[in-house]
Amino acid sequence: MSELHGFELCFIAGTKVLMGDGRLLDIKDIKVGDLVETIHGVYPVTKLHRSLKHSRSLFSINDDNFFVTGNHPFMTKQGWKCLDLLKNNTKDYVGDTPLQIGDFIQTSTGWVELTKIQKETLPNSNIKLYNFKVENKESYFANNYLVHNKCFAAGTLIINSTSFSSQSGQGIYAGLGLVVNKLY
Repeated sequence: MSELHGFELCFIAGTKVLMGDGRLLDIKDIKVGDLVETIHGVYPVTKLHRSLKHSRSLFSINDDNFFVTGNHPFMTKQGWKCLDLLKNNTKDYVGDTPLQIGDFIQTSTGWVELTKIQKETLPNSNIKLYNFKVENKESYFANNYLVHNKCFAAGTLIINSTSFSSQSGQGIYAGLGLVVNKLY
């Protein structure tokens, strides 16, 4: 996917990204320089990541479409969590508990309770996956959920959220800061 990763951690085409102007844009149409909404406000995309999915599972949350790989982190009230811990080899910032029913996931408008998780096994494992890096930030909104872009190097500050609100497009983040000490 990129020189920073050796594994799949992305979204399929059709996943909607919240843009800086409030529009929703298909992740496959995102370009370097596009402005996206992050938890910290609006920032430009600096790098695109594309890959083919070689494993056969995608996940759906709360009856959304099947749009995400199992190892992609979502912000919960307990910090970053992913659906499949066995597929996530970057546990320096992802909690030891997988994303599960009853967790609350951050959205662009507040917190939403996770009520349903579905896993789909695909007959075709060559599906294009998409992700991107945001300038000096590690999050963006995909299908309205706050997700980590997992594109960072040693020394990157990762925030473990305890609260979030948005006022005039600017995110206010309170929580515990952690530093990643590995290059991914």
